[in-house]
Amino acid sequence: MKRVSIDRQIYAFSTAMEPAAHVAPGEQVLFESQDALGGQVKAETDILSDLDFTRINPATGPVYVQGAEPGDTLVVRVLSIDCAPSGAIVTGPGLGVLGEEMTRHATRILPVEGGAVVFDGLRL
Repeated sequence: MKRVSIDRQIYAFSTAMEPAAHVAPGEQVLFESQDALGGQVKAETDILSDLDFTRINPATGPVYVQGAEPGDTLVVRVLSIDCAPSGAIVTGPGLGVLGEEMTRHATRILPVEGGAVVFDGLRL
């Protein structure tokens, strides 16, 4: 199994990029990935307005599939996803359903237990 490590994060796609890995059709690949905030939120004191937005929504890769040609359709099966033990949510004025009611930015670090996020006692 090939592994594409988290140090191969990208924030844009281009045909000029060098592949992070070369794989054969059908070969399994393990991708290490970062959260949508690029790992920038570690504590509830880390707020949205302080984040580096050039590091938001990272991807890991790209991967070159041997024999694939431009225009080909590739079938990908996700066999499993392992979540981190916690995750972050961020909000602020003008953001989300209650954004117009918000007067300041807020961050919550929430535990992930048994495949669910636990928010104020609710399993989501």
